[in-house]
Amino acid sequence: MSREQKSRSRPPSAVETHERNQLIRGRLELGRSGGARDLVRWYRRVGESWLKRRIRPWAQRMGVEVTGLRVLPLGYRWGSCSSDGKVNIHWATMQLPPTLIDYVLVHELAHLLRHDHSAEFWRLVERVLPGYEDCRERLRRLGPDLWLPEEGR
Repeated sequence: MSREQKSRSRPPSAVETHERNQLIRGRLELGRSGGARDLVRWYRRVGESWLKRRIRPWAQRMGVEVTGLRVLPLGYRWGSCSSDGKVNIHWATMQLPPTLIDYVLVHELAHLLRHDHSAEFWRLVERVLPGYEDCRERLRRLGPDLWLPEEGR
């Protein structure tokens, strides 16, 4: 697997050292001025480019067109979408394992086809992500433990 393929398969996990925050020997050091704000900004910027690559194959598999993807603070929602194909993902999602990020992406893409949580909606999710129930349960368990500063909600 090439370096580029590996970077597409994992979410970004370190801040760039030219910012106020640094990853030093596996320990995240937040800068004094705006550390949390800078980190949220980093998750948003880096997450957006990573997620745009990540969502493409899922959208093709589901036969939907994504007209835009943004990484935003969405309160306590993992994602949202609009009927015109725009998908929004909460920046904190980037802290999750890739399999759970995929579940969030597939969930939002399914909403482009079904705007509810009906049995048909869950059949769409199951069709492209067999065993999604395990991901849903893991997300329910892991979600409350993610880092989510007040200013980044």
